[in-house]
Amino acid sequence: MLVLHLDVMNNESIVMAVRQVVDHYREISVLINNAGIIVWKQLKDQSFGEIESQIRTNLEGLIKMTKECLPYVKDVIINLGSAAGKAGYGDLTPYCGTKFGVRGFSEALAQELPHVMVYTVNPAVTATRMNDFQGMPPEDVARIIVSTAKGEYGVESGSDVDVWKVTK
Repeated sequence: MLVLHLDVMNNESIVMAVRQVVDHYREISVLINNAGIIVWKQLKDQSFGEIESQIRTNLEGLIKMTKECLPYVKDVIINLGSAAGKAGYGDLTPYCGTKFGVRGFSEALAQELPHVMVYTVNPAVTATRMNDFQGMPPEDVARIIVSTAKGEYGVESGSDVDVWKVTK
């Protein structure tokens, strides 16, 4: 097992983490982009820093991490989206923007990489610190991510896997 520190808002951290993974494993079978920040405020009440941290973590970091991993990814890329990437919520405007962006990025990436399966897994409210530990158990979301990586849902590359719609 390999445990690393990664700050997806830091380019050097991304490069170093990928280098360490590749040095240890030689390839990446499945890349799961799961970093996320949410700010529960209307846009008018968010600081530039709060907006920036959501965009840089939820979208920019995900894109940069994927780009750095591309030469080594063999099978599947799973990007964590959100129900807030399929419908807008007034108290989550920047967050929604980032998660809509994740879906668009995944769709385009699937076209760019026909040999790799690319999916966006969209959880609803999940019981993590982001949501005051309210919602679906994270273990249930993790099981759906694993099933997605195994291709158990039979959906095309570039597709969404909406956690609230699957029964596994």
